[in-house]
Amino acid sequence: MKTIDEVQRQPGLFPLLRVLMDRSDAPGQYLLLASASPSLARQAGESLLGRVEVVEVAGFDLQEVAGDAQRWDRAVVDRLWLRGGFPPSYLAATDEDSFAWRHGAIAQHVQNALPQFGLGVAAPAMLRFWTMLAHYHGQLWSAADPARSMAVSEPTIRRYLDILTQTMMVRQLQPWHENIGKRQVKAPSTHQGAELDLLMFRGERRVGVEFKRTDVPKITPSMRIAIDDLKLDSLFIVYPGTHRFRLAGGIEAVPLWALSPANGKN
Repeated sequence: MKTIDEVQRQPGLFPLLRVLMDRSDAPGQYLLLASASPSLARQAGESLLGRVEVVEVAGFDLQEVAGDAQRWDRAVVDRLWLRGGFPPSYLAATDEDSFAWRHGAIAQHVQNALPQFGLGVAAPAMLRFWTMLAHYHGQLWSAADPARSMAVSEPTIRRYLDILTQTMMVRQLQPWHENIGKRQVKAPSTHQGAELDLLMFRGERRVGVEFKRTDVPKITPSMRIAIDDLKLDSLFIVYPGTHRFRLAGGIEAVPLWALSPANGKN
């Protein structure tokens, strides 16, 4: 197998690869490395239809940096949380070096990569939008406020968000919708306004997860409504502490390591 890097810079490469892949005497196999690009996806789809598999490579995750230990080291978790999973950022010598790399990478992405997507917005405006997105982290997304602040339409703002998602700079967590009769509305919450950060399915079990940046997590009415409406088998409240303890029947405060696949108690 041959490896070719930065294939998005070689627009005439794919027709040639198709010929090499289809050789009857020695079919070619290639590992093609590239940045996310709409033109690249279009070229691959047109020239290598049925001959290519696309694998998206994300940054480091907790399993990679912390291993399969029964308990994840909090320093490792905090480092990944702060620096993110891009290797140069996570592996930087200091937090200051990591921040400088991220700052430069974002600026370069906005100025050089996004114009390839036909995004007709000035770099300063896009950076403002990106800052707005950071304030929505872990919250319900609404295009109304950013659209109003940037004096553009909501469909335009949603297009900006989709482009950042396509270039792997933002990840959208879609809401769960379930038909529970008249109590369910077309919004990521229950009819009574209860919200849940994460819903996981483990076999036949339904596990709800809430994230609270507090050392003394408490049960809220919203949590109890979510348990009833979504028929949860258990609810975990992930908090910054190091020990797990029960708050009520089916509700437990847990550190992040408790959600590790290596921990068989969940």
